[in-house]
Amino acid sequence: MEKENYADIVQLFNIRLCYCLTGISRTCALIRKHKENLHTSGDFSFPTQLEYWLNSVPFVPNFAATNLKTILEYSYLNRVHGAESDTVCDGEEWVIQNIIETSKSWPLVVSKCAIECNRVQLYLNRKLTFKYVLHSVLSQKCMYGQFSSKQQRFVITSDGLQEDRSKMDLSELRIELLRSTVTNLLKAVGYKMADMEKSCEEESIIYLHLSAKSSSDTVSGYERVICGVVTNSRHHCKESTITAQEYLRCV
Repeated sequence: MEKENYADIVQLFNIRLCYCLTGISRTCALIRKHKENLHTSGDFSFPTQLEYWLNSVPFVPNFAATNLKTILEYSYLNRVHGAESDTVCDGEEWVIQNIIETSKSWPLVVSKCAIECNRVQLYLNRKLTFKYVLHSVLSQKCMYGQFSSKQQRFVITSDGLQEDRSKMDLSELRIELLRSTVTNLLKAVGYKMADMEKSCEEESIIYLHLSAKSSSDTVSGYERVICGVVTNSRHHCKESTITAQEYLRCV
């Protein structure tokens, strides 16, 4: 398998473990990263039942007659083509040991595995994990944990808003805040905003238009995001008794 270059070591672990089990190099949603009870559930786990993996493994006609029941059996026969005298336990043990041995060249190294409640639990080598993460933090410094810059850029527009907040209603304020929030989120994950006047000539631009009007015509080339109006809790209609400026003064 070719060496990948992924900034996310958790994603890289997922891809390499998937390849180790199925022979396919891709992320697999069946591999779960745990956030609690790590001492009893492991740092990662995946189901053993082969039925859950049918969409993740290549179909091999010859395996139909072998009555495979687990991904460990599948992986063993697919990678080793074990002898007829080998038992199911032999195959499962080989795959588990292969994961442990193979992971020694991964950023996250598996120290042991256990099978509980039809799931394989993987426990990381904490010492090596801390060493790798600390090295990454020290080498990347302030850039550690930052998303890499994306090629695509965004142009975000909205319905015409009052420039004077004393005249802006709460629904217009909501659109303004949503636009600001979406812009900040996109920037936080590595996207950049494009200049609307210069963006027409570029291909890698995504256009979003924020609107409170579901019936208005969509601007050509734009994806419209509907922002619900602010309603009066008593009358259940659009709030028009208070302006944005008055509301902000109260909060």
